[in-house]
Amino acid sequence: MVCNTCGRHTQNETANFCEYCGASFREQAQREAGSVFGQPINNTGWMPGPGNNPMGAFARPMQQNTSTTEKPITFLEWLGSYLLLIVPFVNIIMLFIWAFSYNTPVTKRNWARVTLIAMAILFVLFIAYMLYIMSTPLFQEMYQMMMQDYGLN
Repeated sequence: MVCNTCGRHTQNETANFCEYCGASFREQAQREAGSVFGQPINNTGWMPGPGNNPMGAFARPMQQNTSTTEKPITFLEWLGSYLLLIVPFVNIIMLFIWAFSYNTPVTKRNWARVTLIAMAILFVLFIAYMLYIMSTPLFQEMYQMMMQDYGLN
């Protein structure tokens, strides 16, 4: 069963209320029939709140589906975003701005978050690999020879 309020799927076909937003499935069925007891339907929609919500004040508020109202990011905007990633230090600052700003489109915000996570993982792997290389006997020998050549040892 699909909730008309939040758009989520519910496995329980006999449920009276949506388990995510608390909207009544029975009201949806009556709206789909066209009227309630011979009277026209009020199209103002169901609003969550403690007074008219069967789940009380603990229910989640309705979330607006932004995927249909959001304009897509253009090719030039993506190109500009990738060109900014080339500039050192600006790239990380811009990724944080895009990842945590609510003015950024959802797709770009998610892309920036994934990019930050990938960069953090790669940085940790790079540090671990460099520590491994520095601990090898060959590197230790080369380091000692360099220190002797420059008279620092």
